[in-house]
Amino acid sequence: MSIREEKKEAKRSAILAAAEGLFRARRYDEVTLDQVAKKARVGKGTIYLYFRNKEALFFQMVTEDFESMLKTVEQIAVSDRDIRRRLLDICSETSAFFTARFMFLQIMHHEEQFLRNRQMQSRLKKDRDRLRAALHRVFLDGIRNGVLRNDCPADVMEIALVGAMRFRNMSACETGAAIDLEAMIDLFLQGAAACNKKSKRTVL
Repeated sequence: MSIREEKKEAKRSAILAAAEGLFRARRYDEVTLDQVAKKARVGKGTIYLYFRNKEALFFQMVTEDFESMLKTVEQIAVSDRDIRRRLLDICSETSAFFTARFMFLQIMHHEEQFLRNRQMQSRLKKDRDRLRAALHRVFLDGIRNGVLRNDCPADVMEIALVGAMRFRNMSACETGAAIDLEAMIDLFLQGAAACNKKSKRTVL
């Protein structure tokens, strides 16, 4: 990366950091680009070189590092770790990401300008689909290997685990105390585990 590119990236990062600080302290509609520019120590015009408007700045701030998180999750999904370890690591990665951005994601799910923006909603759907596909891969591997029960569709397992993770993340943000992740995964697997027909015990 050239010196010029490094300076551009540094300014972009400064703008995103300033925006995050302001959006954490104030309501979405109370934050202005003038305030962001002042906090980032750049001209307001500089912000427009990187982001089309406040809406685009907020969206990028919320989804920053989403691609990196998804790539990590996808790598975990195809790794040679056992099923429990893969599910635990995927849930750990996603939980850390979404918990840190919970307040901002709530805004995006309630503010009309984001709900109406088809491009942003399409991007979010594609990212969610990639995350679900990674989980689906792990469940299919578990079913094929006889670790997970074959009488329960992978889609159902996915819905059950994603629902549990959403509840865990919401609870952590509202109460400040997260449900033990390993205990949650183990409880999930007790229901999803394949059973030995003779002993009726799980084969995890």
